[in-house]
Amino acid sequence: MRLSFRGSSFDRIFEVGVVEHFYEKDPFLGAIVDRVRIVESFRELKRVLENKGMVAFIQPSKHSVLPFSQKIDEMTGRWEFGYQENFAINEFAQLMTIAGFKDIDFVVLQAPEDFPLRIKVGDRMLKSFYTLTGQYQKAQLVGALFCIIGRL
Repeated sequence: MRLSFRGSSFDRIFEVGVVEHFYEKDPFLGAIVDRVRIVESFRELKRVLENKGMVAFIQPSKHSVLPFSQKIDEMTGRWEFGYQENFAINEFAQLMTIAGFKDIDFVVLQAPEDFPLRIKVGDRMLKSFYTLTGQYQKAQLVGALFCIIGRL
């Protein structure tokens, strides 16, 4: 939240596996994503970026069977990663926009080799379903992860 670098120190920043674990306790819902803290962290990244710098994130996606797989692992005691928010791409882009990033773009990533087979197979099935039913925009979004880039 407070990087020990002076302002405008970097032209590029790459983040993986951090902000999706920011949560707060809600008295009714339990652990929920802490969007305020995420935006604050984005603003800190913005502070250390040079003018026209860029930031890239790799995030777990809601446009996947990944959230379902995560629930299975949580219920069977095999989930090892604590709280994790799986973001919709447009939702994450909105948080970046609130923090002041512009020219936001993304690419969908399929599950890497070390992900469970059920995610890789499930995402292929989900993508095929959307394609076969003519839901091409949804089919293009299916993937366990996405890389999203924003610029100052």
